[in-house]
Amino acid sequence: MNVESFDFYGSQVCNARLMEPAEVLDAVRSRNGIPGVFAGWCLCGDTTEPMFDTIATRGEGVDLRLSGFFGSAKGAYATITQQVGGMQHRFLLPLFEPQVIAYLEALERQPIQVMLGRAGQSQALMLHNLLPWRTILPLVGMCQRDRCLSVGEALEEMAEAIHSICRPETIPSIYKGIDLTEVSVSVLAPAMYCAEGEVDLAGEPI
Repeated sequence: MNVESFDFYGSQVCNARLMEPAEVLDAVRSRNGIPGVFAGWCLCGDTTEPMFDTIATRGEGVDLRLSGFFGSAKGAYATITQQVGGMQHRFLLPLFEPQVIAYLEALERQPIQVMLGRAGQSQALMLHNLLPWRTILPLVGMCQRDRCLSVGEALEEMAEAIHSICRPETIPSIYKGIDLTEVSVSVLAPAMYCAEGEVDLAGEPI
């Protein structure tokens, strides 16, 4: 499932990428170091130009909210929401994707590390939030390691989840008294889940 960048309910939507520790290490070595990158997992996405520029100006200190919900076919999803002023960026993560499960479990030992791009351009900045494990644990508990649903049904539900998470009112403002002015969403597709689900246990296509 590939999500091209588009606007939906007034929200900017694009692909997210989850870099595993080995990928992060290779990227750092090949580029002779990337400022602000720590060893470990890195979640990558794009936000709007105004939000990017605001974060770049103020530096670290972007507030974070974690949420979880279930889709129409009982699939579990997590959102990682960052906010500055009235601007939000939301990551949508399927909790039945093996890579996402490994990532969440790793957050017991590392901060949430995000590489945020500027509206599809080459500019990017790094953000880090070290959260207590107890705040991550509920999402780990929602993970679905043995989910059995056809690829078509899973993607149909994922599309519904994207529709929901793009609505500004789905995730309220982190700050009391500050209304949301814009929302951007980075969607991580369940690539490994879909690849594993292309054949059933008998070796036949689903």
